[in-house]
Amino acid sequence: MSESTEQLPWFCIRSQPRRERIAWSQLSILPGVTVMFPRARYVRKGAKGKRLITEAIFPNYLFAQFDPKQSARAVGYAKGVSYIVKKGDAFANVPASVIAELDELTDEGIFEMPPAPLKMGDEIKVVAGIFEGSEAEIVGLVPAKDRVRILLDLLGRATVVDIHTDEVDRPSSHPLQSG
Repeated sequence: MSESTEQLPWFCIRSQPRRERIAWSQLSILPGVTVMFPRARYVRKGAKGKRLITEAIFPNYLFAQFDPKQSARAVGYAKGVSYIVKKGDAFANVPASVIAELDELTDEGIFEMPPAPLKMGDEIKVVAGIFEGSEAEIVGLVPAKDRVRILLDLLGRATVVDIHTDEVDRPSSHPLQSG
């Protein structure tokens, strides 16, 4: 960033639902506007194998640095933007330290999420094999064979089954929401 843009305030932008990427691309081409769109990238397991997923860390929100006197109208009416977040009658400033920390934690706005290790007591979803679609609890780990022991309800009876770790995923769709 140049010295002049470092002096400008940062603002929170609300995008239209699921249109963060469109808002980001439109704001990025506006003169005098710098955009930060923090995203998380992680591996999601499914029936067709592993996929690399990239999602907004703050769904429907991104950040923009601009001179409100010169660019507020263009920013507010950019395609994909719903509005600039306000506090009272004024646009709500986002502290530059928050943006700096997000920038430090990400690589070009993307935070790489390593897969969390499975552990006893985790609630999982079976995404492949004959038990696909079932939800279960991990009751044991068999790391030497890359398998987990899960407790399934089969025919009205709790049954312990060993399955490969590639056949399970956590039910949460967003890595920051899983516990």
